[in-house]
Amino acid sequence: MPYKCQDKRVDKWSRETLDELLHLSSLEKEESDLTRPLVEIVPTLYLTNSHRGPTVEDFKYFEAKDYCAEVGNKKSLFPEWTKDPRLAFQHLTIEMLEWQNHVLKLKLPSIDVLKDAGYSNGWLFRPPIVDSPNMLMVRNESQSATCHHVQRTTRFVNSSFVF
Repeated sequence: MPYKCQDKRVDKWSRETLDELLHLSSLEKEESDLTRPLVEIVPTLYLTNSHRGPTVEDFKYFEAKDYCAEVGNKKSLFPEWTKDPRLAFQHLTIEMLEWQNHVLKLKLPSIDVLKDAGYSNGWLFRPPIVDSPNMLMVRNESQSATCHHVQRTTRFVNSSFVF
């Protein structure tokens, strides 16, 4: 999900891409003929040096109309992609993260090392990660199997093109 982009137009594209990648990861579990998965769900940690989330003050004037059963708090300070439950997004303090590290065996440095580096909070979520070289190889093989002859023309001469 594009967490650095504030343009609302990408939200629909992000959801569609997430749907496709999660679908691919579930298909791979059923069809395990590949040596390496094309899409893998990986616990991901984004460390921050400040809270970057809602505080008690943010809920001071919270009303029932600000809550929606599908997305939760409509006035959330978190990006839109964090509302998708399939990503299992969590906003954690370093102390909470230490417990998650113990439970999930994330292989993170100790809490003292993280605090010395200036980190106080983090976002823990489980996005789908694409193995791009493997994905391109599989897509190329599937295209090659269906297309017996494709003419590709270019005005550049390059010895790396193999047709």
